[in-house]
Amino acid sequence: MEKFFFKKVSALLLVLVVAALLLCSCATAKMKKNVDKQNEAKAMLIAGDIGKAKQEIAASKEAYKDELVYLADMGWLCYYNGDYKEAIKNLLQAEKLAEEKRVKSFSDGLEKAVASDSAADYVLENYEDVYINLCLALCYYEIGEKDEAFVEIRKVNTKLDNMTLNEKEQLSKFKKTVFAISPDAMGAYEEIKQGKEREYTASSLASFLSMRFNSASGDSDTAGYTDAKNLYDNFGIQAEEDDIETPKNKARVNLVSLEGLIANKEEKSTVASTSIVLANIEKLLNIAGVSPEAIASKVGFTGGPFGHKVAWPVLNNGMDSSVVSTRIICSNGQSAKAEIIENMNDTASSALVFKAPSNYLRSYYRGYMKNVAGIAAAVAAEYGAYVAADKISNSFAKKAALASAGVAFQAALSKLQNTEAADLRMVSFMPAKISAAGLTLEPGVYDFTVEYTLTSGKKVTREFNKVNVKADELNLIISNCTK
Repeated sequence: MEKFFFKKVSALLLVLVVAALLLCSCATAKMKKNVDKQNEAKAMLIAGDIGKAKQEIAASKEAYKDELVYLADMGWLCYYNGDYKEAIKNLLQAEKLAEEKRVKSFSDGLEKAVASDSAADYVLENYEDVYINLCLALCYYEIGEKDEAFVEIRKVNTKLDNMTLNEKEQLSKFKKTVFAISPDAMGAYEEIKQGKEREYTASSLASFLSMRFNSASGDSDTAGYTDAKNLYDNFGIQAEEDDIETPKNKARVNLVSLEGLIANKEEKSTVASTSIVLANIEKLLNIAGVSPEAIASKVGFTGGPFGHKVAWPVLNNGMDSSVVSTRIICSNGQSAKAEIIENMNDTASSALVFKAPSNYLRSYYRGYMKNVAGIAAAVAAEYGAYVAADKISNSFAKKAALASAGVAFQAALSKLQNTEAADLRMVSFMPAKISAAGLTLEPGVYDFTVEYTLTSGKKVTREFNKVNVKADELNLIISNCTK
């Protein structure tokens, strides 16, 4: 019986550890390759080689673990490169796929959370999802389809309301399930949580564009005014009177400027301490003719506490755009300094802090379940070592056998715990911040220069020539500087 028992326990522990290591290491390796390719393309964008960055990512499709992230990245790169119809094609596919994955993720719930985050399908962060629609709006505007652009803007608020509701409901489910097995699950998180938490319930860019679309269509007393007020109330931005309602027989031209590239995600982690009761592992201690209680008493199983790694993503706040100021200059001599209406690094960081409890609980749950399985295998194997040692007459050899078994299984458990890693996948080519400015002009044809001043003092310009600025219409200058 002992020989069969040793084979069974060894196989169990081997399968457990190897499966966890292979699943996580393969997914993590793929994720790292994906991130490396994104960073290479980011360097090209910062250097001003937009076309080259687009080619690099297009040629690196196989390096991407998720088609969704690839489609969103390609959409942004096509947008920067002026390939608006190609951008729309990629972004529409990304939007459809994002909705499918979000619905599936919500229906799967915590029972699927035991799989590594990096091994599962990526579900876009709320701000990434919303900015697919906003990028679509900008693309549609650029090709003259203003009605389609406004449809994308109107989608944003509805989408954000649903996302927030789902996130809160899922967090509630996670807490109930995890707290049922470990009431102090959030203890380690409460000790180290940091950063400003802001629920992502609105986009200032969406509010700004909605305000301008409504004002241009003559709705400044209703939706346009409400959006302008929301822009001020929610984001501390003072909307100019001419953006709410342009003076009669005058034309309003607005700059929307996308600057820099959003910062990368990085891992934050801690070690959680968990106690495991015999009832949670006894089904795994399945040895013919021996009760779980007998096995536990033989090896001195006390239930812990046991430590396991918990990891979740945060934003690297050390990264930012090198653009320090932006100005729009009209050929008639008028100019205006652009003001930041949305800092995407702040938005993303706050949104990730808001989502951190859910990500923490997923990781905690995985760590707990790996602990349960790993400790059960180790306890059973240690019991087997005691049974075998009883057959050894030499006391020194008996002690050596027991010591070797203990060291081997502790090493295996340690490796098992190190399989946990934060999911660092993300849409990498979103802007770091969005600025806006406006000029009130006589209707006519003008040339415009958008001037960016960098941290080095260097100035970078974008030229927009022969722009027909019309009264009672939406006139947007959409510019970008990825430095």
